[in-house]
Amino acid sequence: MKGNIQCRSQLYKKMTQSLLCFVVLLVTAHLALSYFPEEWVENCKKENGYAGDIGDLNYTDPSSVPRPAKCYMACFMGKQQVMKPDGSIDFKYARGLYAKVYKDDEKKIQMFHRIVDECAKEYKEYPDKCETAFHYVKCKRLKYAAYKQ
Repeated sequence: MKGNIQCRSQLYKKMTQSLLCFVVLLVTAHLALSYFPEEWVENCKKENGYAGDIGDLNYTDPSSVPRPAKCYMACFMGKQQVMKPDGSIDFKYARGLYAKVYKDDEKKIQMFHRIVDECAKEYKEYPDKCETAFHYVKCKRLKYAAYKQ
């Protein structure tokens, strides 16, 4: 009986941590996206035939992410100027962008700078912009989730 209560307590703690991490990720994504014109989101979704929410994607299973979602990411990153016209990622610009988006939160700026730097170290080019954008976003999201635990 005691072991069952302990197990439930640990499960509750993990579920609470996961829920908190998810909420923080959603709020952060909302803040970052609200910094940019909503028309960018709508135009990129329309241009790529994507109607979903990238926050709902399973980044640990890349094969489950539809190509239109990946191409939406590339389009949006292009509008942000994080993705260069040649399809490569401008990590220096990305760092500066986080400094602008979170200008009143130095702790968050430093965290995102670390994430961008870590993703830059893991960076490799993929066959096209859509795959490159997806792998960069995947890296950022997984590292963000790890930092928030």
